[in-house]
Amino acid sequence: MTLASPQQRATQLLPFPLARRLKIEQIGVAKDFALDGGVVEFELPRIGYGYGLLVRVAGNLVVSTATLVLKGAGVYNYLRRATVDFPGESDLVKASGDSIHLLNQRDRPFGMYHLFNDEPAAGSLLDANAWATGKLTKAALLTVGTNPWNLLYWIPFTRNSRDLRGMRPLGHGGERARLLLQPSTEADFVTVGANADSAAVDVECYIAYFDAAPANATKPEDHAWDRWAVHIEEVKTDIPAVGDRLIEIDPDGVILDMVSRVVLNDAPTTTDVTHVSLKLDRRNAIDNVPILAHALAAFYQTRILYPVGAIPFPFDQHAPDIEAIDAASGPRGREWLFSDEFEDVNPILTIAAGATLGSVHEAITAVKRLVRI
Repeated sequence: MTLASPQQRATQLLPFPLARRLKIEQIGVAKDFALDGGVVEFELPRIGYGYGLLVRVAGNLVVSTATLVLKGAGVYNYLRRATVDFPGESDLVKASGDSIHLLNQRDRPFGMYHLFNDEPAAGSLLDANAWATGKLTKAALLTVGTNPWNLLYWIPFTRNSRDLRGMRPLGHGGERARLLLQPSTEADFVTVGANADSAAVDVECYIAYFDAAPANATKPEDHAWDRWAVHIEEVKTDIPAVGDRLIEIDPDGVILDMVSRVVLNDAPTTTDVTHVSLKLDRRNAIDNVPILAHALAAFYQTRILYPVGAIPFPFDQHAPDIEAIDAASGPRGREWLFSDEFEDVNPILTIAAGATLGSVHEAITAVKRLVRI
């Protein structure tokens, strides 16, 4: 066995994933984020390779006379819209806070083997951490009084810590990449807007990124990852009547996850979805499955209990996979939906005959996919 000399080892380049170091820093300072406020902008730094963004909406929301009654998709839509704008590219992320939250149930930005990264169960009293309440754990009380709020959102550029497909280079000489955040309006967020004072609610943003490749490592562009981007969008579909409602999804790219949030009678917690289907061109990948069976299958695949009224279509089951995407260059990711092979991708939700549709009746489908750029 021949060992390489120090001189030889110095000339051997490590793959970027082995030599990289993840860094986290705050972008700017916290900014006012009251209901009915304007769009807040954060400029991403120019150094390194963007891995993802952590958004925190926090502060005190004062409720004056009666417990708030939320409208539409619920509390996470305090963040009405998040948009990630990279120069020269279409918006990679353009979705509501609730859609980002639902996809976060299965995001795994700092690990590769666990299926979700939303929030662990509360610790025992022996490990109680009073400081973490309202900082590391989410909180959004709606009762009369001064309520500490802490809503957390992860906006990913990659699938997980091992698979760097989607990672975006931040350094360029032109316009900076931007994160645009828009708060909800009182009229869209609660039924009685004058009952809530959100003046003391702020938003702050943190970026996770990799430094430029060190001297003994390859550059990320030497790999295929830079040809792909993680894309998050949402599709709103009106539900004008009970029965089957077909949802039209753009078939571009590789769909990793879809979650449909069904809002009936202006509430996001409906139990009036009875069956689920998924039509791919002329065949059904999911064929009129009762909602209980569909929920059980999703739970045993992911071990995640989604909120009531959220219908998951989890395709990205194998967290550590880093297989090649192109069929010609190797194995493909297991169970991903290669949707660009189809002309039609249509989830179908069956609404119970006795459902009350109310004033707001729609399905909001969050779609997370890999697209070629």
